[in-house]
Amino acid sequence: MTKPNLLFIITDQQRFDAIGAIQNELPQYKGKTKIRTPNLDRLMLEGARFENAYTQCAVCAPTRVSIRTGCTIERHGMQSNSLIQEDVYKMIPMFENKIKNVSTFEQILVENFGYVSEHFGKWHMPKRFYMTKDGSKRVISYNYYDMKTDEPLFSKNDGAYREYLSQFEGEIANTLKEDQRINKFSGYPYTPIQIDQRFNEPAPTALMNTQEDRRISEADSQGRDSLPEDKTPSFFQGTSTVEAIERLSQGNKPFVLTTSFHSPHAPMIATGKYFDYYWERRHEMFIGPSFKDTLENSSYKEKRPLPAEYSDSSAVKEWMVPYYALCEEVDHHIGLILNKLDEKDLTKNTLIIFTSDHGEMLGAHGLRGKNRFLEESAHVPLIVKYQDVIPAGLKINSSVTTMDIFATILDYLGASSLNRSDSKSLRRHIEGLNWNENYDDDAVITEWDFREPPKNPKKKLTRKLGSETNFMIRKGNYKLMLTKHANSNKLDMMYDIESDPFEMKNLVGNNGLSANEEIIAKAEHLKCLLLEWMLRMDGTEKFYSDPKYNLYEGKGDYAEIDKRRKWQKLDLWISDKNIKFGKRVFDKKDAIFKRNEYLYVGRTTAGKSTIKSIELSGEGQNDFSIPVLKKIILHEGKYMRLKISYSSANEKIKPAKLELTTSDGKKTINLS
Repeated sequence: MTKPNLLFIITDQQRFDAIGAIQNELPQYKGKTKIRTPNLDRLMLEGARFENAYTQCAVCAPTRVSIRTGCTIERHGMQSNSLIQEDVYKMIPMFENKIKNVSTFEQILVENFGYVSEHFGKWHMPKRFYMTKDGSKRVISYNYYDMKTDEPLFSKNDGAYREYLSQFEGEIANTLKEDQRINKFSGYPYTPIQIDQRFNEPAPTALMNTQEDRRISEADSQGRDSLPEDKTPSFFQGTSTVEAIERLSQGNKPFVLTTSFHSPHAPMIATGKYFDYYWERRHEMFIGPSFKDTLENSSYKEKRPLPAEYSDSSAVKEWMVPYYALCEEVDHHIGLILNKLDEKDLTKNTLIIFTSDHGEMLGAHGLRGKNRFLEESAHVPLIVKYQDVIPAGLKINSSVTTMDIFATILDYLGASSLNRSDSKSLRRHIEGLNWNENYDDDAVITEWDFREPPKNPKKKLTRKLGSETNFMIRKGNYKLMLTKHANSNKLDMMYDIESDPFEMKNLVGNNGLSANEEIIAKAEHLKCLLLEWMLRMDGTEKFYSDPKYNLYEGKGDYAEIDKRRKWQKLDLWISDKNIKFGKRVFDKKDAIFKRNEYLYVGRTTAGKSTIKSIELSGEGQNDFSIPVLKKIILHEGKYMRLKISYSSANEKIKPAKLELTTSDGKKTINLS
């Protein structure tokens, strides 16, 4: 039997709702200018779509390495973008050892299963992942395509955009008009829009290397490109992939092919064909209610203060024009790639995965870029298609992270035996097999520790522990964000995504000492889920508990989170008054439906609470079971986790009640 191929498509900075079919379903986009992505719309109809997928880290390099290795940020060590450089990660042996001890799915598939692998577009990972584990030869055969000679090559510059453009040097007009500026990414002119930081400044006196060019970052540049549609980054990346499919289809080995689009990452400068459509419709662009958020109750208040233009709705709508245009351009090339697979009769035998490394704030909360656990930055698209294997048009509501892409690839390509990662295959959600067997598998954790080796070798790491929000936990409607320093003055954040989808009302933070018991209990619950996740991810190396991984700043992530409590303390807290059981899984062997949910009970004040008895009652009590427990005593800062199991021939649940008799009174939890 022929081994399946993999086509992995990843964009850079495409938020979860930057797809036309998604916007068509969201009420806030009704009557507004919508993005046009017919090919991603088609892919969603033909595959499984994850409604609540989150980046493992809302920063390029860290999340790309998590996707490629299936490992947590703490385990693979790629905490920041600069750590992709060998001379940076070698400064501290801890980082070098972490990077050496993980493997990419390309390394596994090429070295052990006879695959060939090619990668076109943005790499942004350590270059050692280009090679076999022993460093003796490349696992990525080609990453660059010479359009003049029709020849695939391997570039030490990762097939950089400037290298592609150099093939056409002298053929592209490069005259700077008075109203234009130089795109630092391409070296060619563009026309800025009002949010661009050079919009009202005099034109440069030279095309490149002027003083004003050096002080402007890519994120400061937005506008209309002077380059035509066949000279853009997406054109080169998409065309290289189409050519690769043509060539790989003639070989006799299964392939792993990645297209890594740079767009819609900054500079947000789009070619006229796509820019002009949205420019004419910019006044009807949707801007969410968080646009005017002052972030008074948020840890992100001090994050990147922006110029006044970012508070001007007309300027932000103009900014959305190139962002939408770049997304549509990427979609066009995705269509050409999918069509080439069809043409070569490869679609049926190819696992196709589409995602983005992270999102883009695009003016939400008055912010730009990523680096945050807010929805616009952390919530990403994720589509998985495998014809006749994965049901078409499947919508999956379970929260997941992109770290699980690694295990999913190995699973569907028959290589799960070599999965040594932290990743779990998404097949459990695709086929409805998740029943929370041993822990709450519907809770997700994402992370970021942005400290890195400093330029000054006398310092341990740049920045301080606790100077950034480091973890996000989502379970059901609730999302909690914490820093991993018990005494940091950074604000904790918790939002109810269902009632507050734009994250305008932080339920803790400045409200932590006045919030009601139900809110405090939910924050405690989510914190417990994070602590348990860290123990599962700890491994024999103790990545989350050994303080050496913070170079002995603090007492280790687990201990710091365990101690952190910036909200009021309670004599007894209970995670849920009402527990709704998720999708029940049918066990064919025993002909029953089964599902586990978990109740958390704890105490955070001095003294002790006693759980005297636990009983089931109600119409459906015989379908539920709980462990036989003796009297339990909870002391300050301690909690218990109670597994509640559903097991019945009936998929539909009859309601029941769980009654806890405690020293603080009787507590009733409704089960349904």
